[in-house]
Amino acid sequence: APRVHNSGHWTQNGASISQFELHLRAITDLPLPQPVVNSPSVMINLIGSDVNYDWLKLPLVHLHWYDKEVRPGRKVGHL
Repeated sequence: APRVHNSGHWTQNGASISQFELHLRAITDLPLPQPVVNSPSVMINLIGSDVNYDWLKLPLVHLHWYDKEVRPGRKVGHL
């Protein structure tokens, strides 16, 4: 099924348009602008760990927390 993918989450902060907006535009037949990379980006999955607000003290870090119960092996967010 067509859907967004974990490998594209970097577009939330690193591109001119996110994969989520592009997906919604595609399924609603809206124009699809060409994404432009704003800056080099890295995404780190947060798996089975509690939120650590010290992450936000790092330069250029954006926390995306999914507000899920933390369990071993469960993806609960990404940086």
